[in-house]
Amino acid sequence: MPESARLGLAGFGVAMLGALWGYNGWNIITALGGEIKDPGRTIPRAIIGGTLAVIVLYLLINTAYFYVLTPVEISSVAESSSVANEAAERFFGPGIAALMSVGLVISAYGTLHSTILTGPRVSQALARAGLLPAGLAHVSTNGVPAVAIVTIGIWSIVLSVSGTFDILTDMYICRNCLLFALL
Repeated sequence: MPESARLGLAGFGVAMLGALWGYNGWNIITALGGEIKDPGRTIPRAIIGGTLAVIVLYLLINTAYFYVLTPVEISSVAESSSVANEAAERFFGPGIAALMSVGLVISAYGTLHSTILTGPRVSQALARAGLLPAGLAHVSTNGVPAVAIVTIGIWSIVLSVSGTFDILTDMYICRNCLLFALL
């Protein structure tokens, strides 16, 4: 991104990509509706409670960023770093910043885990409805959509080796925006 756009509308738009991804949890939980006891009560509570928690955390974290760093420092963080890392290093020191990076890896693992749980279930349901190949509807004796899991795993590997993390996240957010616009 050009230096002149970092504080403008384009910079704001790029910053919102991460926020959109953070708020995407409501979309994932709905895919588990068939496996949740009393989904009519549980899912709305989870969506509302989770969304409120993300809003509060997002506001608190951004307030902390602006407490530790100036707006110019935030906009000029090197691409090889992040605002979170810069703020943590300045406020807590490099040791705690490294520990926070480990926490982010664990968080990303949790996100991958929830996606692995929901993605194949959606593919399986679409296959049962005749909207995807019938083989994806196969369920193992333990109730696991094994064919859908392997298929999504292979597709994930293809995507992983096809580009950078930024390109993959941009593709994901773009896809989400298109799908949400159709709703």
